[in-house]
Amino acid sequence: RGLTKLLNTCLLFTDQMKRFMDTTKIYDDSLTRAAEKRGVVQRNLNERGLTQSQSDKRALRKALAATKEERQTIHQRQIRRVGREVKSDSYKRMVRRFDEVFTQDLANFMRLLNAHTSS
Repeated sequence: RGLTKLLNTCLLFTDQMKRFMDTTKIYDDSLTRAAEKRGVVQRNLNERGLTQSQSDKRALRKALAATKEERQTIHQRQIRRVGREVKSDSYKRMVRRFDEVFTQDLANFMRLLNAHTSS
């Protein structure tokens, strides 16, 4: 019974963290950034086989720089969103409450485990 309560607390916490990620759109931005990076690398690899003129090379460098700048902008926006959410009272209360419940459930589980092993 003690282990079940402890694991349920962990499960509830993961649900709350999933909601947090949905609210801040962390996961969406990470997927978008990863897809963009893969696209740039793939284009670069595909274009390496072709003989490129200087203007093509400049255009590629310019496109890579623009993509990098866009990723940095997205990253900064993500940092601001996460920072704002983490500083909110509701987030702090939720983490504090889970900490209390987890500590209590863990202590109860350890007490039951010790009682079981000593008998």
